[in-house]
Amino acid sequence: MRRDGALVVRRLLRQGEVYAVSQPEGLTLNVLNAGALEVYVDGVRAPSLGPVGGVRNDIRLDANRLKSGR
Repeated sequence: MRRDGALVVRRLLRQGEVYAVSQPEGLTLNVLNAGALEVYVDGVRAPSLGPVGGVRNDIRLDANRLKSGR
């Protein structure tokens, strides 16, 4: 994850692992397997970020965007 272009967290999540973001304002996410990642916003699962194996860069961690699948 990055904030204002600066790397904040770099982490590989394995199946079953959870990473909670408490202050997502200004954060962006890069994902190498978008379809394998489950994203929850306020306890509700958001639509998939992309297909299995799909690469997504600069996903804004904005609750409304994530809930709408963008």
